[in-house]
Order: sequence, then C-alpha cells, then structure tokens
Amino acid sequence: MSRCIVLIALLLLVLLCCSGQSTDPQSAVAAMRPVKQLPSETPSSGKIHFAGFDFQQLFISNHPGMSPMKGEPTKGSRFLVEAKLYGEEAIATASFEAVDEQGHVIQKILIQRQPDASGRSGFYGVMKVPDQPFRVVVSGQGIDGRSYRRTYERLFRPTTRPQSPVLIPPGQTAAERKQSRQFEQRGQEYMDKMEEELRKNAGETIVIPRMRVSNVMYAPYLSKAGRPLGVRITFDVEFSHDGYYNPELHVYPDYKNPDWRGRIDMKPLTGSIEPLPAEEGEPQSRPHILAFGAGYLYRAGTTYHFTAEYIPDYVIQNEKKTKFCIWRQQYKYSPEQKAAWEAILASEAPTKYTLYINNSNFGGEIEGAHSQRALFQSFVAEGAEDCGEQPTSRF
Repeated sequence: MSRCIVLIALLLLVLLCCSGQSTDPQSAVAAMRPVKQLPSETPSSGKIHFAGFDFQQLFISNHPGMSPMKGEPTKGSRFLVEAKLYGEEAIATASFEAVDEQGHVIQKILIQRQPDASGRSGFYGVMKVPDQPFRVVVSGQGIDGRSYRRTYERLFRPTTRPQSPVLIPPGQTAAERKQSRQFEQRGQEYMDKMEEELRKNAGETIVIPRMRVSNVMYAPYLSKAGRPLGVRITFDVEFSHDGYYNPELHVYPDYKNPDWRGRIDMKPLTGSIEPLPAEEGEPQSRPHILAFGAGYLYRAGTTYHFTAEYIPDYVIQNEKKTKFCIWRQQYKYSPEQKAAWEAILASEAPTKYTLYINNSNFGGEIEGAHSQRALFQSFVAEGAEDCGEQPTSRF
C-alpha cells in the first residue's frame, strides 16, 4: 500500500512539472501547408504589343540623363535607342530589325534586354541610322510556341540635318561648355562600349529569362506566447539564366465586401533567402533582405528558398525589434476608411488571402486564416500601443 502511495505521488509530481513547461507554439502548432495555386493560362503571343521605339539623346542638367529625340534622326549617325514592348510575359525570344517601306530587311538593330528595379524588361541598344525611310520590326517566339511579328507604326524619315547625340542647353558659360564637351565625350565612350558588347552577341536573339516557382507553403505566424500575428510564407524559385530578378511576394486580404478591399495590406516583418543571392552594388540598408522586395542577382541552376512572415501594415515594429505599435490614426481622416477599418476589426470571419509573385505566373490563395480582429487583439495583448499621428520606429 505504501509503495502504491509513493508511485501515485511520483506520478503527480511528474504531471505538475510538465504542466509548468511550454513548448514553442510555432513549431508545435503552426505546421506548414500548401498554398492553393490558382489556375493560370499560358500567356498568348497575341498580347505582345510593340508600343514604342525612340532615338535617345543625352541631356545636360543638374541630373544628366537621356530623353527621346524630337524630330527625325540623321542619316549615318549613331544613337542610343530604346524599344518598348508590352505583354512581356508572353515573349520567349525577340529580335529587332529595320525594314524598308516594302518590309524588306535593311539591317539588324543591336538591342539587349536590361531589367529594371522590378525585374521587368527594358530594351536598349545602339543604332546607326540608315540612309532611307524605315520602320522597326520585332519578331520571335511566344511562350505559347507561336511565332510573332510586330511592326512599330511610325515610318522614320532620316534627315541630312546634323543632330548631336547630346542636348546642350543654350546660353552656357565657358566652364559649362567645357563640362558639356566632357559629358558628350563620356556619352560617346559609353556608346562605344555598349556597341562593342552588343556586337559580341550580334547573331543571337534576345531570350527572355524565366522563373520557376514551386513549394509555396503557409502557416499562421505566432508570437512566442502563441498569439496569431499574421501569416508565414515559404517558396522556392529557380531561374533559367544568370541575372537580375525580383521575385517579390505580395499578400493581400481578399474580403468579400468590396468596401473593405485595399484598406489593409500585409507587409513582411522578417525575411530570408537561402542561399544568399549576389547583390548589385553596395548592400542595402534594410531591416531584412526582403524588406524592399527581392531584387538581386541570381544564378541559374540554383534553387533559392524564400521565407517571410507577413503582418498587417498598420502595425509598426521599433528599431530594436522589441515592441510594436498600432497606427490607428491613419484611418480617421476619411469617413469611408474609418468605417471600413472599424467593420473589419468587428468581424470574426476568417480571412482569405490572395498572393502572387512578381514576374512569374504564380497566383494563389489562402482560406480560413485568422481574422483581422484576431490579429489586432493579439498585437494589443502583446503590448502594442497607439503609434500616434506621426508614426516612427524609434520607440
């Protein structure tokens, strides 16, 4: 009997000890689940549109740059050129040519693809102006497997009037004219270097690089106390070519009530990419690598794993990453916004999220996530106070 009492006492002691311990709620509760991928059609080559072709002039100002040239280009002169294409998502390859009025090819135009900060394509090159009227044609293959050919509507009529590739404003001082000549010389050197690089690949067509997105997963993002603060997203990306890409993830609450949509966005509180991509230039000043998008230099044949935790954009974290505040004041200036904000926080209905990844055909949705009311209450319970009218991260 005494042995039985001792065993019962030991069992109670073990239970009491275990009840006083807590496991990490994120590892115990927030198991990752697949994001539902929305069906997407292969972009049709019929959507490709040749929207513009400009001869560029360098201009002198406080901030030197380039602008489209007015009038006709000069026969035999060399200019920087820019082509504008819409429907890039449907393009597999592209090649530019100058053709005469009957459509016969005069010359190939040296153009290359240069991505912008969002990862979208810009098309820039160097062209020596023919001595006859011409139009510009782009042709190639669409990703739907069909050939396409688009002609820019403008008929260029080259002139014999001299036209400088550099715009120099009138009334310059001697010192300014000297600076302009130096700038013009640098511009010519830039064109020389660009043309040399382009001629190395003169026989090749432009191949539009692609991203392959896979393994898009999600889970509730929980505090250490187990309170829901947002949503965690992970995904993998592979790239067809080395280069600059921006596979930035966007997450939006997709409310049934149209008056609620766009009132609240989700932003990444944390972010990581494994392995780390190469950076263009000096490292950015940022709280984490995905804070301002995912635009970096990536290598082909490598699978990059992205992880980010998204919280409502009305929540601000301090610089030390120890506290939050809630920017309530932003909604008080518009009766419509205030009414929508209050209605969203009053609703206990689960939130549906729509998400997409830049420069890819991936779109998905998450259903049954925590309500915005639950997230708001969690941040309050975590100690988040009002940010005031002029929010700052220094608190």
